[in-house]
Amino acid sequence: MTCAPSYPIPERENRGRPPTDISWAYVDELLQADCSGTEIAARLGIKPPNLYDRCWKDNGVLFSEYSQEKKAKGDSILREVQFAKALSGDNTLLIWLGKCRLKQSDPSLSNQNNAQKIVVEVKSNGLASGIEVSTSSVSNTDNNSSK
Repeated sequence: MTCAPSYPIPERENRGRPPTDISWAYVDELLQADCSGTEIAARLGIKPPNLYDRCWKDNGVLFSEYSQEKKAKGDSILREVQFAKALSGDNTLLIWLGKCRLKQSDPSLSNQNNAQKIVVEVKSNGLASGIEVSTSSVSNTDNNSSK
């Protein structure tokens, strides 16, 4: 359900600048590319509130709803193209999608995620304050010392 803006949109009575023509197909492309309303308004040479008002007038929906729908379409197109490229043999993209979507990881890197916590007490002017420092513990299995 869409609601009208809570503020009145004044009607033009042949005063001021004539309304800018807005190509909603172009706005759709920019939204699919994840541009914000402010960025789109700048590209069109208008102020953001004018874009939002025109969205309501021309499309009958609030700009936030309109942009969510178009951005979702852009995300869907991007995922589809990435998936097709990965299946066509792009190994880097296959690995990346496996890590992101399937939570796969490189087993050699999982040992490096063990963190140790060191607590350091610093005294200044007789007052003590605790500082916590995290460090990574890295096992050094490749370094063999020669004797």
